[in-house]
Amino acid sequence: MVSCSSEKGIVLLLFEEEARIFIHKFRQPENSCLIDSKNEFLEKLELQLQEYFSGKRRKFSVELDLRGSDHQLKIWEKVQNIPFGETRNYGDIAVEMGGKNYTRVVANANAQNNILILIPCHRVIGSGNKLTGYRGGIERKRWLIGFERTFNEANNKDTLF
Repeated sequence: MVSCSSEKGIVLLLFEEEARIFIHKFRQPENSCLIDSKNEFLEKLELQLQEYFSGKRRKFSVELDLRGSDHQLKIWEKVQNIPFGETRNYGDIAVEMGGKNYTRVVANANAQNNILILIPCHRVIGSGNKLTGYRGGIERKRWLIGFERTFNEANNKDTLF
């Protein structure tokens, strides 16, 4: 995975192939630059990801510098509140946001999420436990949900399709 931060917090955590595309787009304006270095946010992220992947961390506390529309920010906040090892479907989140007709808005916000795992859009699934859309790929989504379920006391055993 590749991560980037600003002076306010994490702005990017993507799998390498997707991160390359993002970084290429970021470098297009002449007034932007990327510096290959570590800072307090990236060091904290590295530690928390190690804890997460060893099953010791269920919630992240590293600061985020979220960049998106008001709708995206609200949706990402809802997604961040999905408990470790559990899933919600797009329709449920859409209803919480104002109605079933927001399902596509929820899906589009998840598709624009540049901070995977910390904003756990892998926990958002389609109706009928269907695995749909994930920037990191469906197999990674399936793996992340299964991984979290192995450490979750509730251990949701619903089959994913």
